Parts: sequence; structure tokens; C-alpha cells
Amino acid sequence: MKRLFCLILLLTFFLAEITSAQQKTGKDIKNGTYNMEEIVVTATRTREDISKIPANVTVIDAKDIKNSNARTVPDLLRSEEGIVVRDLLGNGKREEVDLRGFGESASANTAVLIDGRRVNEIDLSGTDWTQIPLDQIERIEIVRGAGTVLYGDNAVGGVINIITKTPDKKFHARAKTLYGSYGKNKYSASISGGIIDGLYASLFVDRDSTNGYRKNSEFRARDIGGKLVYDATDFLSFNLSGSYHSDRYGMPGALTRLEMHEDRKDSASPDDGARTRDRYIKFGTLIDMGDFGR
Repeated sequence: MKRLFCLILLLTFFLAEITSAQQKTGKDIKNGTYNMEEIVVTATRTREDISKIPANVTVIDAKDIKNSNARTVPDLLRSEEGIVVRDLLGNGKREEVDLRGFGESASANTAVLIDGRRVNEIDLSGTDWTQIPLDQIERIEIVRGAGTVLYGDNAVGGVINIITKTPDKKFHARAKTLYGSYGKNKYSASISGGIIDGLYASLFVDRDSTNGYRKNSEFRARDIGGKLVYDATDFLSFNLSGSYHSDRYGMPGALTRLEMHEDRKDSASPDDGARTRDRYIKFGTLIDMGDFGR
């Protein structure tokens, strides 16, 4: 009698779980197979269904980016679970994205990629997030947990892979300007489309400037970049991309408690500053071999 009661209880629980899953996904479960929505991620360095990946993965797609009020990539990441963002200079130049609570060593324990290209600084000073225009991002994939086996150093806490937009046949053009407090102004423009059959290109320019909240916390930056894609056949394509970034910024330094009480906008080092120049060019090819892989 007890066995029969237990069996009925288990069947009831199982049916309730199936009904709940159907209501959440709006999909039927047939032949004992549960079909989840397919999301392309790079947790395993290959395209996989998110339901087949044994990792904590979050994907921020183009719709999420468009509907957000974020102005930078760290602003967008700030609202994600398990991520803490700190801006020590107040101008966005050296924002620190802490994945899985590494504190002061967060920059050395989170691998940041752009289209698979590592952008962590070799001197462990952190990622320069100002080199990544938000308007050019297609989606962001966040993989939490140690990924050092696949990605090498800096991936103890996880991986943030930023995937930029790929030009297509349809013509797109946009221009944008932004003004704000403390002398904030930003101008950006981009153009994308097909040149000839099978050849697609995109180009963007971006200028960002702010005087900063504190003395000697100004920031000036310029970016220009582009991408060229050639689909030679249905199974073979080539791509060429590159960008140039330059900036200069002030380094106001840390204030004591007494100095903050007197004037929290003051600078401990009014003459300190720095410049950054960064450029890259990347060429690649993609061969789709069907059942044998890509």
C-alpha cells in the first residue's frame, strides 16, 4: 500500500513539473524530449545550444542593449547578476568589472574578448572599456566560472565575450550625439551595407569627451574602425577588421578624509595625466564543412 502511494505521489509530481514547463516555454514536450530555446554562445569556443553547456551563461542581445539606458559596456554589465562595477577615476577610463567577487584582483581574473580577440592589458592594469563603442556591439556573452582551460590566464572568474556587428547586404546609416553634465559630449556615426554581391563593409567613428566630476579628471577619446566581409561561396568566407583608438585623461589621485570634507572635487595630483594609443588589424577565414565542423 505504501509503495502504491509513493508511486502515485511521484507520478503526480512529474506531471505537475511537465505542465509547469509547458506553461513557461509555450512549447510541447514530445517523445520525452524537452526543447529549449536555442542561443548561440561561445562557452566552449564553438557554437552550441545553451541547454547543452554545463556552465552559467548569460547572453545580452541587441534588443537588450537597445532597450537599456547604458552609455558604456560596464553600465550594461552593472545590472547583471554576480557582477560589480567600480569606477575609481570617475571618467570611465579604468572602470573595474568584478565577476564572481575577486575584489581588487578582479581585473586579473576576468578574461575580456572582442570577437574572440583578448583585450586584457598585459600589465594587469585592467581592461580599457573606452575602446569598445556600445553602438557597435551585437551581443555580449558572459560565462561565469573558471575558463582557464579554454582561454588561458585571466579567466579564473569567467569570460566576457563581446561580439560586434557584422555588415550585411542591407544599407544602414546612423548618427548620434549626446550632451550631459560636467562638459559631457559624445558624437558617433556609422555606415554599413553591401558594396557588390558577396562583399559587405562597415565603418564607424566615435568621439567622447568629458571634463569629469573632479579637478584633473577630464577625458578625451577618439575611435575609428571598420569591418570587411567577403562571402566567396556558400561554405567559404573571408573577413578583415581593424580599429584605432586614442585618448588622454587626467589622474586626480586619492584624497584623504579631511581633503574630501573640504572639497571632494579637488585633486591630489593636478598635473598628473596619461595617454593611450591602441590599434589592431585582424584577418580571418571561415570554412563550413557541414557535418565535419567549421
